[in-house]
Amino acid sequence: MSPGRKARIVFGLYQFAQDLAMADVRRRYPDADDRECRLRAASRRLDPDLMRDALGWDPREKGY
Repeated sequence: MSPGRKARIVFGLYQFAQDLAMADVRRRYPDADDRECRLRAASRRLDPDLMRDALGWDPREKGY
């Protein structure tokens, strides 16, 4: 398998995981707007301090 093919597979798996996380967020918070959903999904993979300092979203306070 070529390195390019491997990279496409890895990217596809990463995208699939992100899509699953976003679907779960939308299921849990059906009234949330797109920005809130993206922040909640991002808070699952980013450090809480980074989320708070860089994006103004505190997962400890608002959940993920």
